[in-house]
Amino acid sequence: MACKVTKDPNNKWILVIDWSEWISGLLSDIGSGTVDITGSEWFLETGLTKEASTPLSDDGSYKCFLYGSGGTAGQKYEVLNRITYNPSALSPTDFTEDRTVTVHIQNK
Repeated sequence: MACKVTKDPNNKWILVIDWSEWISGLLSDIGSGTVDITGSEWFLETGLTKEASTPLSDDGSYKCFLYGSGGTAGQKYEVLNRITYNPSALSPTDFTEDRTVTVHIQNK
């Protein structure tokens, strides 16, 4: 899942990664059990700012949010969301999965 979004350098913005389709596929592959997102981290390229009030993990909807700002008009930046998740049918151990969003900064 790769996604691109366009943001203005003077605005604060929200990115949302919806993990529900991926988790549904994982549940289909393992055949039973549940999957819980146990954590969410965001990694931003230099030039973008992660705002202080960033939710860490899902609320049962399998969506992770990032509040961000910054960037230079005309530039593209990669933002990575790394979740830890626990597929209860497989293991007592958490696993990780990454998704990257390309943020295009343009004056609006």
